[in-house]
Amino acid sequence: MIGDFMEMDVAPLGQFDVTLFMGVLYHMRDPLGSLTRLAQVTRELELPPEQILPTWLPTLLTPQASPHLVDLVAAMMRDFHPAGMRAALHGMGEVDLRGVLPTITVPTLLLYGDADVRSPVSVAKDLHARIPTSTLSVITGAPHLANLEQPDAFNAAVRRFTHNLPELPTTVTDQGLAAVCHRWIRALNTHDLDAAVDCFDEDYQDEAPARRGEQVRGRDHVRRNFQRLFTELPDLTATARNTVVGDQQVWLEWRMQGTRRDGTLMEFVGVNIFEVTHDRLRSGRIYTELVRDMGGIDAQLDRMATGEGL
Repeated sequence: MIGDFMEMDVAPLGQFDVTLFMGVLYHMRDPLGSLTRLAQVTRELELPPEQILPTWLPTLLTPQASPHLVDLVAAMMRDFHPAGMRAALHGMGEVDLRGVLPTITVPTLLLYGDADVRSPVSVAKDLHARIPTSTLSVITGAPHLANLEQPDAFNAAVRRFTHNLPELPTTVTDQGLAAVCHRWIRALNTHDLDAAVDCFDEDYQDEAPARRGEQVRGRDHVRRNFQRLFTELPDLTATARNTVVGDQQVWLEWRMQGTRRDGTLMEFVGVNIFEVTHDRLRSGRIYTELVRDMGGIDAQLDRMATGEGL
C-alpha cells in the first residue's frame, strides 16, 4: 500500500502476486513539490497534536464523517510518535520511483476516493497510465481515509478486484526461489534457529556426493545440526555469493564461517543445489567443503592419479 509517499525496493516486486495501491506518489509528478510537502509535514510534527488537528482532519475525512469517526482519527493522531514519523517521512519521501512503475508485472489495484484532497484522482490516473497491470477503482464521495469512512464500498472494491484475478501459478517464481535461500542466510546470521529450520520442508533430505554417507533426513535433523553449530560456533556467520535459479531449483554459492572453541577458524564454502517447493527447501545436493590446506594443485593431482594422501 502506498501512503502520502511511496517506498519500494525494485528487486522484490515480482515476489508479490497482487499489489494494492492506495494513496499518492506526489514526487512522481512534481519532485520539488514533494520536498516542499516533506518540509511542511516535518515542521508540523514539531507542533502539539491539537494545533495540527484542525488542518489535517479536513484532508482525511469529509464533512459528512460521523462524530465517532472524527474522534477516532483524532485519537490516532494524538497518539503518533514524532520521531518515528520523521524517520518514515524521510525514508519514503526523498526518492523518485517513476522508473519502477512500468516494471510492475503483477495485478495492481489503485483504489481512490474522488473526494480525496490529499491523494487526488489525477495522481491515480497518472499511476494507472504508468503501471501496465493496474486497475483503477474510484469510490464516489470517499476521502483519503476511504477505508474508514466508506468501509463497505472499500471492501467491495477489493473483493471485486481479488475475485476477478486470473488463477495464479502454483510454482514458486525464480525470485521466490532465491528468496528462500536469502531468508535462510539471514536466519543463520541472526542465529534464529526457528527461522532457519522453517526454510526447510518437513521431509527435507540431502546428500553430499563427494562425502559418502553424509546425509540429512527431515527437518528435525536440520534443527539438530544448526543447533549444534550455533552452540559450538557462537560467532557463526554466512554469506551468499551468488544464486542461479531455474526449473524449481536454486544453485547457491555461499560461505559459512565461525570460531571454534579452540580459537581456530572454521570455513565452509562451496555450492548447494536445492529443490524448492512451496517456498521451502525440499531437497539438496551439497557440494560445500571445509577449507583446509591440501598442498596445492600437484598434491591434488597426485591424489587423483595415485590415491596417495587420501
